[in-house]
Amino acid sequence: FTTGRGTPCGFAGPTFRLSSNSRLAEKKRGWIDFDAGILLKQSSDEALQGFTRQLYDAILDTCNGTYHTRNEENGYYQMGILRDGVTL
Repeated sequence: FTTGRGTPCGFAGPTFRLSSNSRLAEKKRGWIDFDAGILLKQSSDEALQGFTRQLYDAILDTCNGTYHTRNEENGYYQMGILRDGVTL
């Protein structure tokens, strides 16, 4: 689940949230599970492979129940109904 507008929603199961940039991950530490903005800072193939392995391991840990996502830790288990049109 990418952050979009950075809402702290959760769903019935774990909601693993990726930030698209590091600035957002720093600003929303309590909501973000993984900072994918680090991808832009990788300078070598080895570093990139290490980063992707970290992401893979984090997702596996979530699936295996050894990592609890931010929505689980914060008790966010609701869902918003989206609507078309202007949101004020």
